[in-house]
Amino acid sequence: MTTAYPPLSLPSGITESYIPSHDLTYHVLSAGQLTKPLILCLHGFPEVAYSWRKIMPAIADEGYHVVAYDQRGYGRTTGWDTREFSSVDLNTFAFTRLVRDAVIFVNALGYKEVACVIGHDFGAVGASMCALMRPDIFKSYVLP
Repeated sequence: MTTAYPPLSLPSGITESYIPSHDLTYHVLSAGQLTKPLILCLHGFPEVAYSWRKIMPAIADEGYHVVAYDQRGYGRTTGWDTREFSSVDLNTFAFTRLVRDAVIFVNALGYKEVACVIGHDFGAVGASMCALMRPDIFKSYVLP
């Protein structure tokens, strides 16, 4: 996929990619092997996936595939409602939609479950909602 953004300057071991789904194109940072259990990192406000770059390699070194994506409405992820606030459909930013985004994203990665979803700040609410609404997929959560 081509993008208007230049590549990010990332620590060794982290890759950057874009994953399209039916309504969003997720901007993704990942570390570790695809065959390892998945750890999903959800960023806070006003941060983006890039905020996880310093701890992702250490988690990956413990035997995990660590992934962070720019959530709906943030960073380099595209496809969300970009109209002015007075016109935007705020229902597209409800927590049920954000959990749905995470489920779609996990499936797009080829996984059926997440060993742990880690959320910081605004992402902590999303991480807890993932574990609450879909415990069949999100096996545990951490809210640092």
